[in-house]
Amino acid sequence: MKTVQDRSLRYTIYATQCFGFMGGMLFANGFLLALFDKMGFGNADTLNLLATPQIMALFIIPCAFVADRIGAKKIGFYGLCVSCIGFSFLLSSCFIPSFEKMLVVIGVIVFSVGGVLFGSSWFALLDPLVPSDMRGRFFAYLRISWQTVAIIAGFIIVWVLGLFNESEYALFAYGGILFVAGIGQLIRLFLYLRIPAEQEEQGFIKNTQPKMAFKKAIGQVMALPGYMPYCSYIFLISLCTGACPLLFGLLEKDALGFDANMLVVMGTILQVTSVLGFWIGGRMVDSIGTRPVFLICHFGYAITLALFLTRDIFAVPYEISIGCFTGLFGFFAATVSIAVTSEMMALLPETNKSLATGMVSSFGALGMALSAFFFGKILESDMLARTWQWGSITMTAYDSILITCAVAILLLTVTLSLIPSVIKKAQWVP
Repeated sequence: MKTVQDRSLRYTIYATQCFGFMGGMLFANGFLLALFDKMGFGNADTLNLLATPQIMALFIIPCAFVADRIGAKKIGFYGLCVSCIGFSFLLSSCFIPSFEKMLVVIGVIVFSVGGVLFGSSWFALLDPLVPSDMRGRFFAYLRISWQTVAIIAGFIIVWVLGLFNESEYALFAYGGILFVAGIGQLIRLFLYLRIPAEQEEQGFIKNTQPKMAFKKAIGQVMALPGYMPYCSYIFLISLCTGACPLLFGLLEKDALGFDANMLVVMGTILQVTSVLGFWIGGRMVDSIGTRPVFLICHFGYAITLALFLTRDIFAVPYEISIGCFTGLFGFFAATVSIAVTSEMMALLPETNKSLATGMVSSFGALGMALSAFFFGKILESDMLARTWQWGSITMTAYDSILITCAVAILLLTVTLSLIPSVIKKAQWVP
């Protein structure tokens, strides 16, 4: 069987992810936030919809368990098909005004389910294709390639929305962007079929494991030294930071008056600085280990969130100051992600590796999902003052949540003792 040492296979895998992430990036770069606002969704509903991929990610564990039995490529193919169906609902919402909200909800949920099915098997599919001596380089180039495509696509979206956002054809412009991204999903599906897989030519793999294998595997993973404390740390830090980019978007839209294309600009800035964070984070973990990186990022997160409250102090337009703060957050988020993955790889057992990585991902996804859910409910209940004064500066409910998150992140510094920090070599995982 071919490996990624073969150039054609390597580029096929790169292209598969580049075309596929054109859909997923719309959740992160402010495009769907602007679309949902255009359709009249409330802030709480918007938060919940944008957090749906993280909520669905809680099902990665059972999906990974099934993938081991029916084949990684099969369940990944099913996932891509489901994602295409979900995207068709999102696209339809721009052209069927009478049912636009219902179509959006269905589309987001179905697309997220497809993403979970695909994500649960992706690493298992690639594992035999990537020689151990080139994993770092391969995954580094893979991550940088799709992130670069996302950045370029983000600037194109900004240009298109700048032309049509205030016109009567605005929804058609959104629909056109979704159509192009949907074509990317279909191309990804056909490219995926060209990736070879082991032991899948004969169809479904028979399940030779006992019925209690799943429970026993969960128990073995949870019993790993340092594993559950580390999962607890991932949950807590995700709870405090997971919904922050969504809050940035709502603050920019409601309090600062940013239009749709400026929201996408802010999301693109987040992705641009993430590339730098990935690069620097890997080298920091290599040189000083994971625990110092976590410590630096804790203070970096807290300072960055606090800076959002000082936006009126700087004698520059909001677009510049908020862009800088958003970029800082993206940098620290990307840097800490390298440390998170590196520490996780060091804790993996000899067996049940997919299950172990799935559980860590699920704890992170749970923290992000609950973060968006709780903040959405807080905003919906009006328990926080919509505006308040800090000296001569007018703050909002979003600022109240952001400063609470900043304080919580500082307090969570004491939980760094939960991290075993037994790793020194950075692991580049997409």
